Amino acid sequence: MLNGVNGKELVFKLSVLFIVFLIVVAAASRHNGKPEESRKEENSKTEAVYSTPVISEKELTNLPVVVKGGVQDYFHLNQDDLKLFEATTTDNNEIRKTEAIMCNPGKTKAGDSEGYVQALFVDGVEEYRLIYGLKDNQALVLGHIDAGGEKTIFDPPMTVFKYPFKKGDTWEPEGFSIKYETGGEEIVSIPIGKIKAYKLTMSVKFNSEDRSTIDEWYAPGLGLVKRNKERIIDDNKTFESLELKGYRINGKTAGAAVPDKYITRRFAGEDTNPMYKEIKEYLPTDIEIDFVFKEYEPGALIPKSTETIYSTKGMTVVDGKEMLMLVSVREDTDFIPSNEYCHIDGDTVYKISRAMYEKEEMVPVLKFPLKPGKTWEYKGKNAKETFTVKGKEKIKTIAGEFDSVRVDSVFVSLDGKETDYSKSVWYAKGKGRVKQCTRYRQQQGKDREVVEELVEVKDYNQ
Repeated sequence: MLNGVNGKELVFKLSVLFIVFLIVVAAASRHNGKPEESRKEENSKTEAVYSTPVISEKELTNLPVVVKGGVQDYFHLNQDDLKLFEATTTDNNEIRKTEAIMCNPGKTKAGDSEGYVQALFVDGVEEYRLIYGLKDNQALVLGHIDAGGEKTIFDPPMTVFKYPFKKGDTWEPEGFSIKYETGGEEIVSIPIGKIKAYKLTMSVKFNSEDRSTIDEWYAPGLGLVKRNKERIIDDNKTFESLELKGYRINGKTAGAAVPDKYITRRFAGEDTNPMYKEIKEYLPTDIEIDFVFKEYEPGALIPKSTETIYSTKGMTVVDGKEMLMLVSVREDTDFIPSNEYCHIDGDTVYKISRAMYEKEEMVPVLKFPLKPGKTWEYKGKNAKETFTVKGKEKIKTIAGEFDSVRVDSVFVSLDGKETDYSKSVWYAKGKGRVKQCTRYRQQQGKDREVVEELVEVKDYNQ
């Protein structure tokens, strides 16, 4: 799905928040002689600042499962189990708070074994997807799945948890520059309440100066309830934390409300929204479809084109709203993925724009039915955009010629920080967006035009 991009190199570049195991993969890549490609040049004297939520003084005693004694008490891998965390990041003295969801999409094959997939989403963005196995009272990571759906299998599997806890016990998984050490039992105060939990510390050493330390607390009946991570790269420190604030485990819930489903194949309103059938014709929602686009500038002095792949990943939840998640990877960014989201509400399709608008804003990019002359406006905190349905047109792309509906928009920055532009987008039934032409207004000289058009569609369901 990633057009031959080396999976390990991609994983190495995905040093993301709250992923101790992908740090391990990075360490393994370094051990195999692959240097880290990106470094932060500026040093920081950031002090450790972990989350400071409103802590419940209530002691948790009514656990969602019967504690039987064993590793299964600490790893709940049922497909319907969900855990909601408060997430905090401190980087260069900037503190950011958001939410994280830990969920279990289902089972998958990992070599000759069958494993359980566990995914973590931070602020709606997928941070990792690990494949677990439970054997001989140990939790093993059998491998992981990257953003493009490609599996990397660990041989041998990596031991990440041992039961029973023995204070001072240490081990180092074969092939990884990481050391585990078990601590004693502690009482931790987290948003969902106070609970006794066992501490597990992981130390990752990349070289003599770059390292990462991760402290995790596991409670019987709940599993992971808290995680603190400190990472030092070129004297630049980052601190990340997760603290449990709600869950649904074994059909039982407690604390903050968690969504009914986090990753699904269907929108919740599919059976009740009368506009959904028409909307879906222009917004394909089936999972595991790749839309390959070519981007180029017709007026550029030096011709250049860039390939981008948009992959449909199913429905998820962002800020309490159900979203279609699209993962995009660009050729000129070494295929490092980013996420896009679409939300359907009645006759309107909204898109979260993480570039031109504030992150939390949803922009109404389509309003149905798509009748010629229909117009609507969106005004955000820093910009406004006016949309107009121009009508039906035949449009040629690299993928072929399509009967389409053209929607134009005009973007105006309200604070002068962004470049104004106008845009034409062509939507075809069964394909969605097939071509886009964006004209950026230049203060001097000719306006800059960027075109993105469909090259091919890869449907992995067929």
